[in-house]
Amino acid sequence: MSAGTIDREALLAELDGDGELLADLVETMRDEAPKLLHEVRAAVDSGDASRVARAAHTLKGAVSNFAARSVADAALQLERIGRSGDLASAKPALAVLETEMLEFEKALGAL
Repeated sequence: MSAGTIDREALLAELDGDGELLADLVETMRDEAPKLLHEVRAAVDSGDASRVARAAHTLKGAVSNFAARSVADAALQLERIGRSGDLASAKPALAVLETEMLEFEKALGAL
């Protein structure tokens, strides 16, 4: 993922060109992203499939506001794993999500 993955122009269009609002949203997301990822990680570690699905769904929704498809896709994968009730592939999927989130956080800084 790169800063190009977050479509700044599309975001600005959604915000009617309000760069100040975009800056506020980016700041909020930079604060919330680690918390959201922590909750997904804790859910996977707990072995609670419904918690995994909920936490991944919440994270997916948050990053989708930034059109961050690779992160949203990784979160969706974990959400599906949680919904299936079979967490056998949750840890590898979490590793992918963690990598994508690191790149997402870097991309946020570039906005």
